[in-house]
Amino acid sequence: MNYEYHPLANIFPLIEGQAFDDLVADIRTNGVREPIWMYQHQILDGRNRYRAAKEAGVKCELRTYDGDDPVGFVVSLNLHRRHLTESQRAMAAAKLANMPLGGAQYRSANLQTDAQSVSQSDAAKLLNVSTRTVAAASKVKDGAIQELTQAVERGEVSVSAAAAVAAMPAEQQAEIVAAGHDAIRMAAKAKRAHGKPQTGPKADAMRQELKEASERGASVICTSGRLLLAAIEETESLTQEERDLLSQIAAAISNHNSMECF
Repeated sequence: MNYEYHPLANIFPLIEGQAFDDLVADIRTNGVREPIWMYQHQILDGRNRYRAAKEAGVKCELRTYDGDDPVGFVVSLNLHRRHLTESQRAMAAAKLANMPLGGAQYRSANLQTDAQSVSQSDAAKLLNVSTRTVAAASKVKDGAIQELTQAVERGEVSVSAAAAVAAMPAEQQAEIVAAGHDAIRMAAKAKRAHGKPQTGPKADAMRQELKEASERGASVICTSGRLLLAAIEETESLTQEERDLLSQIAAAISNHNSMECF
């Protein structure tokens, strides 16, 4: 029998790739050592074990959660069992925030009992992250392309970097994500710096970033380089050598095939 996943279970990312293959192998050898928890006829906790057990052809024990704090229950189990990064916890909190409580069905000891939905501050508290980080995660949830969101949920990219890139058009996001995680971090830094004149140590750091971008190829230069270029050109403390470097990079960007850059 196939079971659907409860909305509360879906605030946490599924494990994929090698980690899932390892779980399948372990269950095939040792069986399912923890039960699958059901709530409202859906899986509240144990989606990964359930999927792996089906893949391995192994039966798993089902138990029904009959407590009055399903929110606290599923959050506690996942935080205890999984080594989630701050960004991963923030993404879970962003999904939990504004989720309808539906009267008592989602009521938690950690939430206001008269609330109609989970507030962002309550979600942040439950997932042990700041409200600012949850706000960044909400920008990712609402504006990022799927590949960028998944990179954050896998713990590969910080939510702050992803939030900056999520503010860009989808085509630029896709270009940056395809260029790799370094490109995401560079583009995020450039996005935050754009329009802000940079001087002193910060300007020096940005010049170094741009110099490194010039050595990486069009996939990184095209979007990240353009943004860095615009930000750095606003400072007046550039040497002639640095201005020559900027001119060379600007020319390289302009000369690249439009299919690569845009």
